Amino acid sequence: FYEVGEESEDSDQTVIEDISKASPEKAGDTGEGHVTATEKLSKKLLHCVEVVCENGQSYFANHVICTIPLGVLKDKVDTLFEPALPQYKLESIERLLFNAVDKIFLE
Repeated sequence: FYEVGEESEDSDQTVIEDISKASPEKAGDTGEGHVTATEKLSKKLLHCVEVVCENGQSYFANHVICTIPLGVLKDKVDTLFEPALPQYKLESIERLLFNAVDKIFLE
């Protein structure tokens, strides 16, 4: 698994830089240059996350950065994650407002 931004004080920039430097194999890039909202995050296996794509291909990682639009996240949160997110995270997503920039961290 590829580790990103672990030892940095400026974690946002470091994560972005690390992701941009990662090879497609390490970053889990499907070759299409984007992640579609129809991909599902599925069960954690031994502290790993499995991402299952529409075409059935799976990727495993320690962390997943979900960059779908907030409106889609709010609309599809009940079906995007398996197992479902804890109630407090669902409530946090529900309370998010549409602004110029929102960053959320789900652990």
